[in-house]
Amino acid sequence: MTLWWAMRKVRHQIALPEAPALRPTAPPGPSWRRLTGRIACHSRWAISLARNLLASRRLPVIQPATFREYRIGGLDPDDLPGIRVLHRNLRGRADMTLWRRWLYRLRGPSLLIVVKNRSGEAVGFEMFYFETSGARGGVIHAAFIGVAPQYRNVGIATAMHRLSIRHFSAAGLSAITARVREDHPVSLRSAKACSFRIAKTIPGRDGIATLELIRQLDSSCDRTPGQ
Repeated sequence: MTLWWAMRKVRHQIALPEAPALRPTAPPGPSWRRLTGRIACHSRWAISLARNLLASRRLPVIQPATFREYRIGGLDPDDLPGIRVLHRNLRGRADMTLWRRWLYRLRGPSLLIVVKNRSGEAVGFEMFYFETSGARGGVIHAAFIGVAPQYRNVGIATAMHRLSIRHFSAAGLSAITARVREDHPVSLRSAKACSFRIAKTIPGRDGIATLELIRQLDSSCDRTPGQ
């Protein structure tokens, strides 16, 4: 009994160490935010790529045509590096996003129009994809149209518009949409020449509005004149 009592008394006299205070969790640092942002971005790209591969799986190849001395047709995947160079030159050194590079590598003959000169050099292109709202309704979006500076003002952009109208109309789509800033009157004039109309005006933070354009498609578009 004496030993048991002594051990109990000693145990109660020993001070137990206090549990360490919990430190507040620090907010995520820049590297963590970059990582999560990159994961979210790549997830959106993967969804966009899957949506477009599915929506474009039955689109035919763009049939080649001529405009003056230029040849117009669908992208040859081997020409994609040259188109990326032209894209960077026309868009302030900005490259195509990764998911679009994969899309046009797989569906370029049906979704990307290329204009070549007599030497076979790409001097203009127009690229298309399906936005979320248009994928199920047969509405395709013209993401960008561009012509090398030395080949402008001869009707190349209008010729690409007309070929795209015939191509996507024959494929059974219902409309083509596009967006043009108000400070790009040449692009707007080219689109209006091909019967694009203004569907919506979006005010810009810099004071310059963006115009949402739409071109309805039907069987008569297969006979679009002018090329």
